[in-house]
Amino acid sequence: MTTAQQIVMAVLRDNVTVPVVHKVPRPRPDLFVRVDQAAPRRTTPVTDMTTVFIQVYGPTLDDAVDLIDVIRERCFDLDVLDDRVLGWSEDSGPVDFPDPDIPDVTRWQFIGTLTQALL
Repeated sequence: MTTAQQIVMAVLRDNVTVPVVHKVPRPRPDLFVRVDQAAPRRTTPVTDMTTVFIQVYGPTLDDAVDLIDVIRERCFDLDVLDDRVLGWSEDSGPVDFPDPDIPDVTRWQFIGTLTQALL
């Protein structure tokens, strides 16, 4: 089975020019995207719904917000960009979400729900 996180990361890697990761890389690039997920919820025998957290880390507010705008648009195309995706809805965001471990970096987050077919 492919996770919602793997699907979102693969689509974003094809659509943005910055690293798309699950864990903050070392060394840390100036601008990158981090994708995480909550536990999936089985809604039918052949579908899952999963909350996905997408964070953009950047050197400035403008860098982070500009990139998060691009990503938000791509997420609404997830069902076109990956056959396993049945739908995407944005739950919240974007919102300033400072990382306490990296106070000198801007981090913004938005959250969505991905519905996927279990192929």
